Amino acid sequence: MAPVTGSEVALFAFTACNTLRVVAYVPQLLKIARDNGGASAISYTTWGLFGASHLSTVAYAVAVVQDWKLGLIFTANALACGAIVGLTLCKRLRFAARRRGAQPDDLGPNTLVPMGGELTSWRHVGINLTGGSAVNRTALRSESRRATRC
Repeated sequence: MAPVTGSEVALFAFTACNTLRVVAYVPQLLKIARDNGGASAISYTTWGLFGASHLSTVAYAVAVVQDWKLGLIFTANALACGAIVGLTLCKRLRFAARRRGAQPDDLGPNTLVPMGGELTSWRHVGINLTGGSAVNRTALRSESRRATRC
């Protein structure tokens, strides 16, 4: 058996760490999902830059070194960063709506807002664009907490 070279060790460490990193995003996503304060500790800039960095690595992997496995790993990393940014946005919008009291006149057309703090209750707010007043308020019930939760 040939001795293991330094570059092989480096490649193995790089591949292992970046594969495991995809799983390491899960605790961050769970923290954001459980946060009731608008996920204020999450930085769009940081996570957006992480995502952009991962996408540039995908481009390099595919276009320069033709390494599709590396490209796939970093695509998963970029998607995880996108999920963190998206979930943070969702949590911040819901937090802002709760702080405002989610008044129908403050919301855009066809906006779903939480009612009574319950995760399973929603009201539909339709805005009459010609008169500017809220119309067509119908209660909508979600069938699962997961469907309505950010």
